[in-house]
Amino acid sequence: MSLKQQISLSNFSLQKKTLLFFFLLALESLFLLLLHSYFPGAGKLFLPVYFFTLAGLLFFGIEIGAASSLFLPLFSFLVTGMPSGLMLFMVIAKSLFFVSAYFLLIAKLYLKLKWAFLLSFLFYQSAGLGLGVFLGLSSPLLWNDFQKGFIGLFIQLVLGGGIALYLDKKNENA
Repeated sequence: MSLKQQISLSNFSLQKKTLLFFFLLALESLFLLLLHSYFPGAGKLFLPVYFFTLAGLLFFGIEIGAASSLFLPLFSFLVTGMPSGLMLFMVIAKSLFFVSAYFLLIAKLYLKLKWAFLLSFLFYQSAGLGLGVFLGLSSPLLWNDFQKGFIGLFIQLVLGGGIALYLDKKNENA
């Protein structure tokens, strides 16, 4: 098989994965609609938008992570009306903080995935808190994600950390 054929096959595979991921994002947004109607406040409790940014970033790379961090909240807003107003801006900004920090730590500092994930997680929460205080949306004493979304934060740390550890071990064995 020629190099040109291999490149076209790998691009086709990447396109299929990308389309599949965005299809799953659309389904997730529809699921959020049901979740919000049955369990008020579920979005603030579980922080689901960040799960898909995390999944896109760890499994598919920076481009998909950035696209999901931008488009998932917008799609969720169009379907469910949540998050609204400045909170939509905050969710997008925090997701982009996470992706940007992860990219810099991986691409520029060459950190292992587990350390890049942990530092990116801490950065996006700190930067989000600072932005929220700056915009007057939250008090530093009432860190919204920690106060209401501690379950989601815990799941993100355990699940994301576990995935990062798994991918680090997989990369070491390859």
